[in-house]
Amino acid sequence: MKSALLRIITNQSAFPSLTEISLTGHSNISGTNGAGKTSSLVLVPVFYGIDPQYMVREKPKTFLDFYLSKARSFVIFEYQRQDQISCVVLYRHNNTLHYRFVKGDADSTLFTEQSKMKLNNAENIDCWLSEDIAQITEVSRQIKTIKDYCAIIQHNLSHLSPIKARQSGLKDIADKFSLCRPGKSMRHIERLTSVMHKKTKLMEGLKDMVADCFIDSQLDVGKAPYNDNDTLTIDALSALERMMSHQSEFESAIQAYGDIKSVWSLLLSHTKQLDEHKLVLSSEQERARSLLTELRDQIRITQKTFDAKISETQGKVNDLNDSFKHLERVIEHLYAKRDEYDELDLVQKIAAYNELHNLEVIAQDAVKHHVMLLDSVKEESNAYQAQSAKVSAQASQRRETLSVKIDAVKSEKAAHQKQVNDGVMRIERETTDAIKQYESKRSEKRDVHVSAINQAVRAEEKARYITQEENLALLGF
Repeated sequence: MKSALLRIITNQSAFPSLTEISLTGHSNISGTNGAGKTSSLVLVPVFYGIDPQYMVREKPKTFLDFYLSKARSFVIFEYQRQDQISCVVLYRHNNTLHYRFVKGDADSTLFTEQSKMKLNNAENIDCWLSEDIAQITEVSRQIKTIKDYCAIIQHNLSHLSPIKARQSGLKDIADKFSLCRPGKSMRHIERLTSVMHKKTKLMEGLKDMVADCFIDSQLDVGKAPYNDNDTLTIDALSALERMMSHQSEFESAIQAYGDIKSVWSLLLSHTKQLDEHKLVLSSEQERARSLLTELRDQIRITQKTFDAKISETQGKVNDLNDSFKHLERVIEHLYAKRDEYDELDLVQKIAAYNELHNLEVIAQDAVKHHVMLLDSVKEESNAYQAQSAKVSAQASQRRETLSVKIDAVKSEKAAHQKQVNDGVMRIERETTDAIKQYESKRSEKRDVHVSAINQAVRAEEKARYITQEENLALLGF
C-alpha cells in the first residue's frame, strides 16, 4: 500500500465551522474568489513539514492567528502509512504551534460522539488529546518544533540518529507515524509540494536538494562504537564551547543588568507619583461609574419609551394590515363579479338592447302596413258592396224589363212558353254564374287581404315579444 494524505479537517480555523477537505483520487476544489480554495491547499505542504509561517499569504498575520486563532481551533491531517491510517493534529498551546500524532482514522478516534462531548468540555485541545483521546487510542507526546515534526513525518535519519533524539523518543515516534518504511526517508517533499504556491528561489531549492542527495551518499561513515560516559563528556564540552561562543552576549547581558538597575531605581522614585495619579484615576473612575449608572437609567427609560412606541406602532401596523386584508377581500369580490359579468356577455346584450329602437321602428312600420292593409280591405269591401248593389240593380232592372216583355208577350206565352222559360232559365243561370264568379273572385281577394292582416298582426305581436336569438338574427349576427 502507498503512503498518502487522505483528508484535511479544520475546526474554528480559516473556516468558521468543522470543515473536511477530501484529497483522495483526483480531487477538485472549486469556488468563487475568497471562498478559501488557496487557504485550504496551502495546508498540504504544512503536512509534509514546511514552515507554516512560510505558507501564510497574509503576512501581517501569523499561521496561528489565521488558522488557529481560538482555544479549540485545530487542523487534522488524516494520512495512510502502508496499511495503517493515522492522524496528526496541529493546535495552539501557550501561543505556540504544537503537534501530536494519533493512531487510527479521525472518525473512529477523534470524532466519535463521546470524543465530541469531551471536546466541548475540555479546557483546551492539548488536554483533550492527552487526557481523553489517549484513553481511546495511542497519542504521541507534544512535538514543539517544526524541525522535529519534519524529521518525524519524513523519517529524516540524520536528525533522528543523534543520541538526544533517541533519548527524547523522536525515533520511536518516527518509526510509528512517519510516511516512510523503516530505514527509508522522504526528504525535501515539503519543498516540492509548495512549488505551486511559492515560486521564489526554485533553483536554489533544487540545488540544495541535489547537494543533500550527494552528501548523504558520500558522508556515510557507518556506525562507530562509543561509550555513554564519553558521549556525556563530549556533550558537556560541546555545551561549554557553545557558551564560550556567546561570551559577548553574556557581557552585554551584564551591562544591560546595570542599566536596568539604574532604570529600576528611577522607576521606584516615580512610584509615589504613580500612586497619586492612581488616586486621581480612582476618583475619575468613580465619577465615570456614577455617570455610567445615570446613562444606564436614561437608556432604560428610553428603552421603555421606545418599546411603548414600538407597541403602539405595531398596533397601527396590525390595523393597517387588517384594512389591507379587507381591501384585498373587496378587490377579490369585485374581480369575481367582473368575471361573472364577463361570463354573462353583457356587452353583447347591451348592443342588442341598443338595437331595440330599430326593432321598434320595424314594428311601427308593420303596424302602419297593417293599417294600410285594413284600409285597402275596407275599400275593396266598399267596392264589392257597390258592385254587388249595381249588379243587383241591373238584375232587378233586367228582371223588370223581362217582366214587361213577359206581359207583352203573354199572349205568345203559350206558344213561346218553353222558349221563354228556357231563355229565362238560361239568363238566370248566366246571371247566377256571373254573380258566383264575381263573389268567388272577391272572396279570394278578401282571404288574401285577411291573411296578410293576420300575418301583420302576428308579426307585430312577435316583435313585441321578440327573443334575444331572434333579435340577433334580425340584426344579422
